[in-house]
Amino acid sequence: MSVERYVIYNGKSEYPDAGTYDVHIGIQGSDKETVIKNVSVKKSSAMPTINNSGTKSLSVGRREVCARIKTGKSTRYVVSGDFQQYNSQRAGISIYTERNGILDWNGYFGYVQNEKACSLKPNTVYYLVFNLYDTWAEKDSVSFTLKPQSTSISKCAARMKDSTYTYTGKAITPSVDVLVDSASGTYLFKDIDYTLTYKNNINVGTATVIIKGKGTYSGSLKLNFKIQLRKPVLKSVKKSGSTDVKLTWKKTTGTTGYEIYRTSGNSWKKIASVNSTSYTDKKLEKGALYKYKIRAYKNVNGKKQYSEYSPQKSVKR
Repeated sequence: MSVERYVIYNGKSEYPDAGTYDVHIGIQGSDKETVIKNVSVKKSSAMPTINNSGTKSLSVGRREVCARIKTGKSTRYVVSGDFQQYNSQRAGISIYTERNGILDWNGYFGYVQNEKACSLKPNTVYYLVFNLYDTWAEKDSVSFTLKPQSTSISKCAARMKDSTYTYTGKAITPSVDVLVDSASGTYLFKDIDYTLTYKNNINVGTATVIIKGKGTYSGSLKLNFKIQLRKPVLKSVKKSGSTDVKLTWKKTTGTTGYEIYRTSGNSWKKIASVNSTSYTDKKLEKGALYKYKIRAYKNVNGKKQYSEYSPQKSVKR
């Protein structure tokens, strides 16, 4: 014998909107039924809600029990229920979003095992559906617990788009992506889970960004990046007079000077260091092919910090 439950409202048999209805309980294949009058149907948002942390006892329906939660400032939570394991596996919890005050069955957010941590958006409503499998007949209710998880941000993965940035004379503050781990693809939220501060990020050299945990994240994580002079560009390399070659280039912001390199074979040799944007190489061998490149440098704390080499230019003397 199969028992069928359905709701009649507005002459239709389907899931109703919030309101008061008659519930018809019938036996399949029979015209006999029992009617329960004036049953109140409420939106999912009227369910008891766990706000950020706590425990609630929830009634078991068929093979599932559904809990409504609202996260706080945290983004990592441990979710657990006091139901038994099934086939030696932890029972699963499916996570859904809310739309217009109703559990959105099309708004599947993710899946987490019982008593495990998951990443959730802050200040957001979710529904957690417990799949009870064969334990459902043994329980009338399930206790469900939500707890923010405190995690050291040093266990997270952080990355920048680039490791080297061009010197501008102003503070350089590259953006940083912070993930729960390198494989998860789950991002943390800036100013909610962490803050960023920068050190030595104006001058040429090595700069540091400090990622400090916030909310449920503690500790700190550091990333280094390099600030480098812009690579100079040779404007021209031309014969001058009967034995000379004149080089000119554009000025590079923030430089102390430039080093000029030359080759007429397989090895490069530094031939001069100047602080102007031109140089004349004198008394060269007639008919020989000469190649030139330059690099800019800046004196920082008594040491030279270099740019990359310019593209090469050549001339036959």
